[in-house]
Amino acid sequence: MNARRPVVERRAPDRPSNGTTRTCPKCHTHQMDFNERYRLSKRNGKFRTVPAWVCDSAACGYRCAARSEDELNFAARVLRVISKNLRSKASRVFSKRLRATFAEPYASGSLPWQRQIAEIALMIGVFGSFAVWISLLQAQQAQFTSERTALDIVSSVDGSSQRSYLVVPPGLPEGPRPLLVVLHAWGANNEGRSPTIESEATTRGWFVLAPNFRGPSDHPQGCGSAIAQQDILDAVAYVRGRFPIDRDRIYLMGYSGGGFMTLLMAARHPEMWAAASAWAGIADLSAWYEETSESIRTQLRGCFGGAPSEVNLSSRYREQSPVAYLRPSLSVPIEIAHGDHDPQVAVRHALRAFELLAPGTVSAVEREEILSGKVRASSDPDPLIKANIRLRRVQAAFRLTIYDGGHDYYPRAGMAWLSLHQRR
Repeated sequence: MNARRPVVERRAPDRPSNGTTRTCPKCHTHQMDFNERYRLSKRNGKFRTVPAWVCDSAACGYRCAARSEDELNFAARVLRVISKNLRSKASRVFSKRLRATFAEPYASGSLPWQRQIAEIALMIGVFGSFAVWISLLQAQQAQFTSERTALDIVSSVDGSSQRSYLVVPPGLPEGPRPLLVVLHAWGANNEGRSPTIESEATTRGWFVLAPNFRGPSDHPQGCGSAIAQQDILDAVAYVRGRFPIDRDRIYLMGYSGGGFMTLLMAARHPEMWAAASAWAGIADLSAWYEETSESIRTQLRGCFGGAPSEVNLSSRYREQSPVAYLRPSLSVPIEIAHGDHDPQVAVRHALRAFELLAPGTVSAVEREEILSGKVRASSDPDPLIKANIRLRRVQAAFRLTIYDGGHDYYPRAGMAWLSLHQRR
């Protein structure tokens, strides 16, 4: 007789509550929202709902099941399902998801557990769909044709080692070349790579520097602190002293939290940059505290020790906000670009920052139309921005672009604008 299988007690894993957010592991810039009843797909003509994490950005589109907070367990479950469906239609469906779930984070080197998953998959012999994953991974890695060099830079403030990355395009022509400094997002670090930026930089013959300025902004040394600013300056000085950099064409660009640091660095250290391009950036940390999710508020309290409403903290929030330093007399050209219905950083941050740079350029009526969502598309489209331009204004060396989008980013458009400038 067959032995009876033992009964295994199953315990429901802990789940976050609706509205909880975390940084997307695919794009490393947007926030993922937890949805207890996410409409996943049709089954027998009806939608089924599952708990899931969903990235806020439609351009990213990453989503994953959220039966547990533990990504390693989730990844192992996915691999088990794939191993059971190697010859079925389901395996082809899963193989399409593998690129977003595994290949891109693994290629970027940003999630160490991805390597563990690769080893597990090899050991259990998931050769069918895993072979598809490997081909996708190789295709992803092939996009990075430039050499990426790790630089351990000693901080001039506290002597700690801060790892930055420099991308050197192949076949550089002789002579000094432009340097693009790309600043990472709020809750991320500089480990991720952007094939779009690196490909465009290779075409243009630019160096690309990704400095580490104390990692995610959830502690006192983050959030635009003086030491975080100095980390960026130290990295630029290190590269400038060891590589053929054109000192008159050092550009600055960032998105989300990187857009915040771009505005802050351009306003605090304008002499360093030929131009700066800030996308979906935070202009006022105090205002953002009132608008944002509880998870971001927790990070801000970790930076400053409390909310901006607490005694003596409002001035500290302002000291590390771009609004304290943006002014019409700045010598550095600055581009501000923002989606008109950004759920993470409200478009009013872009409008306020541009108002400080170019007072009166955007009328009260135009501002109200943007904030209310009633403005029509501009008659002057931008071929590098895959969205309708809602408003574009240029005043002196400053440009504002409001486009139909959320928490989105078009780095090629930013790099094209930067290339028009050279420090005088």
